[in-house]
Amino acid sequence: MAVKRASSLLLALVLMMSLFVLPAYAEEGPSNDDTGIQPRYEICGCGGAMINRYGSWGVWLNDHQEKCAHYHYGTDMIQIRYRTVTVKCQSCGQGYSYQQSETQRICHGYN
Repeated sequence: MAVKRASSLLLALVLMMSLFVLPAYAEEGPSNDDTGIQPRYEICGCGGAMINRYGSWGVWLNDHQEKCAHYHYGTDMIQIRYRTVTVKCQSCGQGYSYQQSETQRICHGYN
C-alpha cells in the first residue's frame, strides 16, 4: 500500500512539474531563423500579399567530383539542378525572381 501511495505521489509531482516546464520552453523556443521555417507570404509595399510561384526543376548537371564518401576508392559525382522562383504581389504585380538550386551525390566508389 505504501509503494502504491509513493508512486501516485511521484506521478502527481511529475505532472505538476511538467506544467511549469512546457510553457517556459514554448516561450523560449527557436526563432524562425533557427529552424528554416519561412512565413507563408510577405507583405508588399502596397499592402497586398507576395505569392511565390515555383518553376519546374531543370535537368541534373554534373558539377564536380569528390572523394567517395562511402567507400575507400573511387569518386562521387556531385550534380546540381536549378529552378526559378518568382515572388509577385497579388495586388500591384510588383515582384522579383531568384534562382534556387539543389544537389545530389552519385556514388562511383568501391572497396
